[in-house]
Amino acid sequence: MRRHPLYPLCWTLLALLAPLAKAAPEALHTLEVTLTAYASTPDQTEGDPTVTATGQRVRPGIVAVSRDLLKTQLPYGTQVRVVEIRTDDEGCGGYPTSTVFEVQDTMAPERVNEVDIWMPTREEALSWGRCVATLEVVAYPAR
Repeated sequence: MRRHPLYPLCWTLLALLAPLAKAAPEALHTLEVTLTAYASTPDQTEGDPTVTATGQRVRPGIVAVSRDLLKTQLPYGTQVRVVEIRTDDEGCGGYPTSTVFEVQDTMAPERVNEVDIWMPTREEALSWGRCVATLEVVAYPAR
């Protein structure tokens, strides 16, 4: 599949902003998940496709998690980093591993042990693919 012309720009911006962040935090917890991607299209969302389940606007760095993970390991506001991607094809990649994502959205009820990275277009989300990945939790939300 062909990637959207803005795909490299999205990840380039994340890469440029990463050094401005504090030193990479130490992992608090790791977990293995199925990693996919989603876009803000009406058929992939409930309600306003530009607003997450927490009321934030969608943007690079947002992830949605399956409801089982939301309840047990990754509540809203948790910050995660992808540290390893295991796949046999060309999918799932193309971003700096130092990128920290924030849990701000929820996946459909039938999804289990999955994390969805937000992408600006449906084409980008579809070209991302599906893979198994190890995530590190680097920060939990303040209580």
